[in-house]
Amino acid sequence: MVVFDTMEDASVVELEMMTHRQRIGWKKTREFHFNKMAPRYREQFLEAIAPLNFRYYTMVMNKANLQHEGFQNPASLYKCTCNYLFGNAKHHLRDATVVVDGSGSKQFKKEFTTYLRRRANQHTEGEEQLIKKVKVQDSDKNNLIQLADMCCGAVARSFTRKADAKVYRGILRKREACVQVWPR
Repeated sequence: MVVFDTMEDASVVELEMMTHRQRIGWKKTREFHFNKMAPRYREQFLEAIAPLNFRYYTMVMNKANLQHEGFQNPASLYKCTCNYLFGNAKHHLRDATVVVDGSGSKQFKKEFTTYLRRRANQHTEGEEQLIKKVKVQDSDKNNLIQLADMCCGAVARSFTRKADAKVYRGILRKREACVQVWPR
């Protein structure tokens, strides 16, 4: 999850992503997707956006240690993950607009957005709500979803034994708000 303090911060990041795409000679429609990018493009991208104003929250799940049968259902696992992420980020969320990647069935998207709105707002005090609106968009049409993918990819790589395991997360270190490993 990537979080911005203001809409202006989000716009600045989005503009830098579009500019960076042009700078490296990519078409407007080409996605920034960590696992589909060459290492030099990953580094260039992360170095371009690291100075900008955002923070990210990630959750690293060791699926082999998830014993409860409910976690065999991808929808349950997705909801659980988001519940933790929003719990960790709630002190930065006020009347937030949440944009979720559009993968999954139409029914799942509807159920998930309802779940997310209810779950995130159930513990708020008074009139304050954490989530004002939930939108579903495909990552190929939303740069900020692509940014979340790049941050998650960098963190995921840091948990491997690959030669570049520490490189990408190191570039983004000052943007890291929370990386939760579960179960421990």
